[in-house]
Amino acid sequence: MLFCLNFLSLKSQEPSQLSVLSDRVFNKSMPGLTIQITQTFPSSHPTMTTPSSFLASILALAFFLATLPQSYSQQNNTYATCSQSFSCGTLTNISYPFWGGNRPQFCGRNGFKLTCMHDQNTSLQVGSQNFHVLHINQTASTMRMVRTDLVYDSCSSNFTNTSLSSSPFSFLPTVQNVTVFYECPSQNSVGGNTFTCRNDTNKHAFYAVNETQLKQLQNCGVSVMVQVSQGVVWDSENGIDALKKALDQGFDVKFDAEWTSQCTACRDSGGACGTNEKNSDQFSCYCSDETHGSVCSTHKSMFSFLLSLHFLELNTSNR
Repeated sequence: MLFCLNFLSLKSQEPSQLSVLSDRVFNKSMPGLTIQITQTFPSSHPTMTTPSSFLASILALAFFLATLPQSYSQQNNTYATCSQSFSCGTLTNISYPFWGGNRPQFCGRNGFKLTCMHDQNTSLQVGSQNFHVLHINQTASTMRMVRTDLVYDSCSSNFTNTSLSSSPFSFLPTVQNVTVFYECPSQNSVGGNTFTCRNDTNKHAFYAVNETQLKQLQNCGVSVMVQVSQGVVWDSENGIDALKKALDQGFDVKFDAEWTSQCTACRDSGGACGTNEKNSDQFSCYCSDETHGSVCSTHKSMFSFLLSLHFLELNTSNR
């Protein structure tokens, strides 16, 4: 890209200095952009500095630079890619630290991959367990999800407790534990909290939603702990239908908000948040000109350039 800037009334030896200055500032902050500075002289005053003409040139340059980021961002594919958001079904405008779909891994963080299924449902893998994501609040760093890899009335002995260990997620205080028991003696009873195993109608399973019910269930061979929202109402349906209804409402978790302040600063400077493509443990701010470790520096470079031109003009007029 070539931009020509005409300065009136500078002495004949100065354009080379200005060219060097512009190349040094712009090639560092905006590679691929060439600034060509020329000069003309009023016939009556070949060496007189004209402040108004210098101001006009500065204003022209400032106007050009103000419109530059929008067009120049097209040259940085990483910035354009990570500026896109993830949307699927009821989830919309999801960005860093999440990635998936049209957002490559360097646009998010490890452990935050979202998968869109049939343009309706979003899933998240945590260890060996799969969850359906119902809602994400990026401002509060919370999300609601449902475990989808269990069919509770199949009464399998392979079921495992819901685990978020070694992940960036943790249960909120609003989560209530429910324990489902399999292979229990038939004399066990906790009211209506029982159901028949689908794979063997001669066997029954039980679930406990409070400490009192837990004490009633003894000598069971298998148990699995799952989570529901603390505000769930255990209605009169009971049985497996009541359990499924409670589990389908999901439970809330908090996700690790590491790098939140860095991401906020990056976005405020016009960048898109992500991680270093070579080292996923490092934060990166993808900008319209290049990648930075913290914030975009386009505006700072423009200011430095204009300020340098101003001091060069003062030095020229004093010779």
